[in-house]
Amino acid sequence: MTNRLTELEIKAATKPQILTLTKRALDKGKSSASIATILNRRFRLHLTKSTVEKFRRKRWLPQRLQLQQQKNAYAAGADIIKERGLGAAAQALLFQKVKELDPTHLLGIMRIEILKQKLRLQKKALKAAKTEPPLTTEQQQALSQKAVTTMRDIFGISDRDHMSPQELAADTRRLEAELSINRQLQAKQSTNP
Repeated sequence: MTNRLTELEIKAATKPQILTLTKRALDKGKSSASIATILNRRFRLHLTKSTVEKFRRKRWLPQRLQLQQQKNAYAAGADIIKERGLGAAAQALLFQKVKELDPTHLLGIMRIEILKQKLRLQKKALKAAKTEPPLTTEQQQALSQKAVTTMRDIFGISDRDHMSPQELAADTRRLEAELSINRQLQAKQSTNP
């Protein structure tokens, strides 16, 4: 959908003062008919009341509403800073930004964060594998368990305590398999420079 210019904006392309005068008059609360009369006299145009009214509805009013919303948001932010400090204001701003995201974008961000965490864990495991002797099965399970706990803590998942031992074991085996595959890939990469 294209944002077409109003007739007033087209006429103002040659004389920018037309828009300036129109906006000032609208800010002062003058009627569309009186503005059209002023513009017709001053610039020798043939504008109608409806032309000015269309500009008011399509351009001036949305801009004014947007400006008012920004002023309200700034005032609310200033109030939060006065009452609760800068940390609370930053948290409120972050919450507002998250509310503006659509669900698919939010899921994408969460997936990226999960992948980042996996990468951090893989780097940590690689560093540990290079500096320490190979881990025993119990140590690998403990490491996998710690990784699962860390991920759940990061994303606020509290189902861990309510998982059955079978689900917990399956989750641990899956993570161990991923860790094993990553170690094998790393070993191949280190032998093939």
